[in-house]
Amino acid sequence: MHNVHNYLEKLEGCIASNSREADRQLSRIISSEYPVIPGILHLKENSGGVLGWSKGNAVKASFLPAFHETLSQLPNLAFSGKFQILDENDIVFDGYDYYMLTKEPIQGLTLNKIAINGDESIATAIAEIRGYINMEFIICKLYLIGRVKKYLTSMWVGYGEEKESGKPVIFFAPIFPEDVAIFQEYDVNEIAREGMDEGETFIHGNKLWQVAQDDEGFYVYQPAPYMSFSLN
Repeated sequence: MHNVHNYLEKLEGCIASNSREADRQLSRIISSEYPVIPGILHLKENSGGVLGWSKGNAVKASFLPAFHETLSQLPNLAFSGKFQILDENDIVFDGYDYYMLTKEPIQGLTLNKIAINGDESIATAIAEIRGYINMEFIICKLYLIGRVKKYLTSMWVGYGEEKESGKPVIFFAPIFPEDVAIFQEYDVNEIAREGMDEGETFIHGNKLWQVAQDDEGFYVYQPAPYMSFSLN
């Protein structure tokens, strides 16, 4: 049985990565009776927004960004703009980095980086926040089209539609973040894909990975995590 936590990694160097730490900091400037709420503060209409923590009520509230690089946008922690509330299991993104909120016994709601997009539910959520719905995902081996069959990697390939237009779309969701570079090097029309079934394996980063399935869908795991492999 797999655990989504296996695909997450703790955030280091944040202003506040969990509600407990955010509450400790925000309680210095606003009453401690108010709960801390994670969310995205949109400073302008249709802006990408700032990920962080809010504390207060409709009359007075303060906001603490999660990351140092966005603190300059809110030098006095003033709350101004539209606030999109987040909750447990919600996923957000910044560029090609994705983050998931989990609920921990001591830290409370905690922001984690998705280090491996190894679960079908994660792939589906990523597709939705990118504007694609009704996706049906399979894990595919990707090959460079040419005289010699060159294996590139394995990743999620989803078939669905654009939320706004309803047009059919194919969405590639890398299992490993570094595989985004493949689409910077090759045109998608140069890449062939071959669907994988439960029990099939592939190698990535000298590690063996296997495709599995449970009641919640497909996922990947390492059947031999302490062994290294090579395609050569």
